Amino acid sequence: MLVFAAIARWMRVVPAFGLLVLPPGLLAQPPATSSAAPSADSLPATVRRVTAAARVGDPSIRALRAALFAAEGRARSAGLAPPVAVALALSDGPRGDVVAGNAGVGLSRELFRGARNKAARAREAAKVEAARTELASAERVIEVRVLSAFARAAGAARIADRLERSDRWLADAESALRARFAAGDARYVDVLRVRTERLQAAAERSRMIAEHAASLATLVGIVGDAMTPDTLALLVGSASEDSATREWRAVLVGGPDEDALVAGFPAVRAARAAEQEAHANRAGVAASHRPQVVGVVGVQQIGSANGGPTAGFLLGLSSTLPFSARAAQTRGLEAADAEILFAEASRRAAESAARVSVRAASARYAAARGRLDGFDTALLLAADAEREAALSEYRAGTLSLMELLDFERALLRVEVERTRALIDATLARGDLFGLASPDLGAKP
Repeated sequence: MLVFAAIARWMRVVPAFGLLVLPPGLLAQPPATSSAAPSADSLPATVRRVTAAARVGDPSIRALRAALFAAEGRARSAGLAPPVAVALALSDGPRGDVVAGNAGVGLSRELFRGARNKAARAREAAKVEAARTELASAERVIEVRVLSAFARAAGAARIADRLERSDRWLADAESALRARFAAGDARYVDVLRVRTERLQAAAERSRMIAEHAASLATLVGIVGDAMTPDTLALLVGSASEDSATREWRAVLVGGPDEDALVAGFPAVRAARAAEQEAHANRAGVAASHRPQVVGVVGVQQIGSANGGPTAGFLLGLSSTLPFSARAAQTRGLEAADAEILFAEASRRAAESAARVSVRAASARYAAARGRLDGFDTALLLAADAEREAALSEYRAGTLSLMELLDFERALLRVEVERTRALIDATLARGDLFGLASPDLGAKP
């Protein structure tokens, strides 16, 4: 019982939290250690494997790739020359004689479109850049999304497995208690107390099984059809075994630098895209104020009513007069400039808010990783082995029922809290990248 005494002293100083020992778990059944692991990869290699599959199969990434392809297609078609227009003209002669009148055909096209074409290309280029940034960001944070869902599924499985072992241990304790009750050495209220502990453990285990199934379903949704649900369940089961305990810390590496994290926040990406689009729109407004010149070339037939018959060339130009709408042009430029000022202010505000969020998330992430470092895994695993010794002492009458139950509650609470500590660390890592943390529900 030396290990138990050490844990009791430690728990009076350090809050119950710590390292995650994740258990096995399958989608629709109580989690159990899988003897048919899909591979002998380390936990970091397993996470990379699932992440690589998610980059291929995640529906949202596929949609962003399609959006980028569409934006590039629009950009390739922007700023090209407009179609040539054709016009046919007829004028009749005296008394409606069409033959005696004039006839002509001409081709026309807008000239000097360089500024407008450049502005159109700039607008589409801004949209392409925004689509490319969205795709790059999604591919960058997919590992964080995978890790969060992976850890939650494995963590819930581990807690459910630990509760199942606790129930089996309490069942043995209840058998010993019934023997003592039959001999008159125990009260029936003690039997009820152990039954209550078992019922509470069963209820919590059911909730963890449901959370495991939900988290695994989330992981399956992220990975898509790039990996089968059975394979993912086996990988989660392998990661939730006691042998993977020490490897979880290696998965929680530091994030990128602060500026890169700020630039990747969804609000910042949207604000920067809006700013680029505002500048492109301003160039388009300025280009629209230039004269729009249309040239016409063709041939005409002069009828007898006009000195013919003879033929000749037809040349012509037409142009808008921008100075005739100077007030409208000035207001348009002022509105475009105001849009730029608004976009710049929105971008600075988004960056400021993101920087605050990144710094707060960095502090939470560092604290969560510190919690993991504060656990002595070997001590906790040894304490779990002491449970049978505690039960033997209870059978021998050297340990009271309340001491026995307190020992089991304390050990269970510590193991659950260290599981939650790792889940919290993965969620804090998601906060670094601007991802919303999912609700974990009430803690057991």
